[in-house]
Amino acid sequence: ELFLPRIIMFSSPVSKDTVPEGSPSFKPVVPADLPAAELEEAFTVGSKVLTAYGAGVVQELRDGGVYVVQLRYGQGFLNKSALKPDPLAPVLCELERLQGLGEQAVAEKKWDIAVEWYEKALRAAPYAIQDTPAIKKALSAVCCAVAFCHMCVDEYDRALQNCLLALRYDQHNAKALFRLGQVHSRIGNFTEADSTLQKACRLYRGVGGEREVREELRMNKERMEQHQRAQKRTLPTDTQSTHTHTHA
Repeated sequence: ELFLPRIIMFSSPVSKDTVPEGSPSFKPVVPADLPAAELEEAFTVGSKVLTAYGAGVVQELRDGGVYVVQLRYGQGFLNKSALKPDPLAPVLCELERLQGLGEQAVAEKKWDIAVEWYEKALRAAPYAIQDTPAIKKALSAVCCAVAFCHMCVDEYDRALQNCLLALRYDQHNAKALFRLGQVHSRIGNFTEADSTLQKACRLYRGVGGEREVREELRMNKERMEQHQRAQKRTLPTDTQSTHTHTHA
């Protein structure tokens, strides 16, 4: 089993009172292409930051201006000069704020207003950063929410478009696959619906939500059988009509 020790690091010498016993003191080289940070900016608990050791989240501010940062493989103890603001953080915060307003409108069943908020959220992410994984995942979730709003007012063409856009941003978005399967089922694409819902079911497996997908699979099968029965009922009438015209 791989053992990953806690990371202990400093951007510059600090007072002995703030240095954990046995910790080295050194100054990392921060990549020159990182966005410049205002030195006066005070990072708070929860701030997303970039360091020479990768991205992290500020967990604590200790005496002497030392920030405890949670990194991928452990904690780092860094001075403010070694921290740079994550350029994506403000965009993600604004996107989440607008998405939250959309969700409030959904809770009140104000579908048009919800779509307006969601569309504002989609515009909150500049095109230049839309290809970053975190932004793509967030945009995928918003597109999926837009699709749901259109489904609720039977606008299935628009719902379909937004489901496909959500999957363009994140092909592993299980909820987008689920919504896409629902749309296909409601417009009569039963075979496509079954295939799409099966994919969603596999993605949901082990993380919750699988039961809802299985229920939709069952309903899709019922719709398909009802459609087939309806077609069989109309077939004799069509045949009778054909024979009548032939004898005439």
